[in-house]
Formats: sequence, structure tokens, C-alpha cells
Amino acid sequence: MSLTYFEILQYFNEDYIDFVNQKMNYREALARTLDEYENVMNVGEIQKMAVYIAYGDLALEQIKILISAKDKLVNTLRNIKIEMLKEKLTNIEFEHFLQKRKYILDNIDKFVTIDNPHVNE
Repeated sequence: MSLTYFEILQYFNEDYIDFVNQKMNYREALARTLDEYENVMNVGEIQKMAVYIAYGDLALEQIKILISAKDKLVNTLRNIKIEMLKEKLTNIEFEHFLQKRKYILDNIDKFVTIDNPHVNE
């Protein structure tokens, strides 16, 4: 059984919090959570977009973001097949996706970008 859009958002956030509670810093916890969801992203475009929305939402809580992570996030969200998502998501899921996508893309450039993952928070 495949997870729904909202389930992926919920589980991604819960797993992120679990990693933070394991004493990882926020950036490490976010990177680890994204790695853990590689198989989910490989299921299909809806799952991939849900993971990137959850990732982007949490990334916006950070002060710094890796240049490579920012580029991957922005490219993924900009190159999405909107019509395909509209057909496969419920109206509520699709509206949520559009709002979150716009919010992430509108705010991602406010971050300090770094090119070294070992820079202290």
C-alpha cells in the first residue's frame, strides 16, 4: 500500500524529529531524513513531490542551506508536472501542494547558502 501525500508529510516530519531527538543537529537530521526517504521518492512523482515539500518546509526553518541542497530542491519543485499531480492528488492535497511549493520557492533565496556541510550552525 502506497502512502498518501499527507501521510508522507506527517511521517517525514516525525522521522526528522526522531533524528533531532537522537542529538543530531538540525541540518544533519534533515539530510538523514531525506536519505531515509529515497525509496519513497522512487515510488513515483507524487511521493517524490511530497518528500520534497516536507523537506523544503523544514529547510525553511534553518538559517543556512547547502548550495547543492537548495539547487536540487528548487529544480525539483520547478520542474514538476503540475497537470499529472492535479489528476492524481485530491483537491485538498493539490491545493496544499501548490501553496507549500509557492511558499518554499518564494522564500528559499532568503537563506545563507554554504558549500561545506561541516560549517557550524
